[in-house]
Amino acid sequence: MEISEIGGPEVLHVVDRQALEAEPGQVIVNVAAASLNFRDVQMRRDAEMLKSGYTPSMPFVGGADFAGTISAIGQGVTGFEIGDRVAGAVQTGAQAEQVAAYTFQVFKIDDDISFDMASTIPVAGWSAFFLLRDFARRGDTVLVTGAAGGVGSYVGALANTFGIKTIGLVSTEEKADYAKMAGFDEVIIYTEEDVTSGVLKRTDGKGVNTLFDGVCGSGLKARINALAIHGMLVLVGAADERPDPVQIGKWVIDHEKMIGVRRFNLGTTALADPSILPEAMAAVTAVIKDGSLHLPLVTYPIEEIRKAHEALESGKSFGKFVINPGK
Repeated sequence: MEISEIGGPEVLHVVDRQALEAEPGQVIVNVAAASLNFRDVQMRRDAEMLKSGYTPSMPFVGGADFAGTISAIGQGVTGFEIGDRVAGAVQTGAQAEQVAAYTFQVFKIDDDISFDMASTIPVAGWSAFFLLRDFARRGDTVLVTGAAGGVGSYVGALANTFGIKTIGLVSTEEKADYAKMAGFDEVIIYTEEDVTSGVLKRTDGKGVNTLFDGVCGSGLKARINALAIHGMLVLVGAADERPDPVQIGKWVIDHEKMIGVRRFNLGTTALADPSILPEAMAAVTAVIKDGSLHLPLVTYPIEEIRKAHEALESGKSFGKFVINPGK
C-alpha cells in the first residue's frame, strides 16, 4: 500500500513494487498480517507530521507492525532461519507483501499465536507495557483514553501484573461493556458523565496518579483536572487534535495540584535501548496465551485498506483492525 500525497483514504493505492533484498543485518519477512494504528491515519492526512519528520518522503509504504514468515536473511544475521514465524515493527513499510527489518526489530512467535494477533503486539502491546512499567507504580490508579482500542485493551490485560488500578474512558455503552471485559476496573462514558467529577467520585476525591492521554483535543483540561496531587500527564498521541504546547504548559505550571507532564513515543523508547524489547515481548505474549487479553480483530485484505482507514477514523470501532497483504 503506497501513499504519494497527503489526504483522505482516496490517496491510498495498492501498487506493485520490486521484491526486497536483505541488507547486512536484515531479514525479509513475507507479511501475513499488518496491524492498522491511528498513527497510520495521521501520517496519511497530517501535513504537520510530514514537516516534523515523522512521515518519510513521498511516496512511502505505510504500516509499522507486522507478523509473517522470514523468507530471506542478510549477511551477518544469526539466531533466525528462513521459515521462522516472527512479529516486529519498523517505522514504515509493513503494509506490503514483504518488509525488511533489522534483527532487533523482530521476534519469534509461537505456533499457537496467530499472525493476525501477533501483528498487534509491537505498537499496541509494547506501548501498554512501557506505559505501565515506566509511568506508574504498584498501587497507583491510571486514567486511560481510548480504553476500547488496541493500547487500551493491552493496558487492561497487563495492569494487574503491575498491581495498577485502571479507569477507562470510552464514548459509548457498547465500548464500556468491552472495556470492562478487557480488564478495566472502572469505566466512564465521557459523552454521558463529566470526566473530572466521575474520576474524583471513583477515587474518593483523590484523583488518578497518571493519565495516559492519546487524544488531547478539547477534553484534555477536564482529564488533567482529574489528576491527583503530583499526578502525571503522559501524552501518548493526539487522535483528536495536536496539543498546543503553550496551553498545556500553562495548565501544568498553574495547576494547584503541582502536576507534571511527560511524552511517550514507542520508537524513541525502543531505539534508545533495544535490549528492553524482549521483556515487553514476553509480558505481552503471556497475557495472550493465558487468555487475559480480550482483543477482537477485524481483518481487511489490503485491497480494502481504504475501508479500514474509514472505519478507524469513524471513532465507532473497538479492538484492532488488521490488514492481510497476502489475502
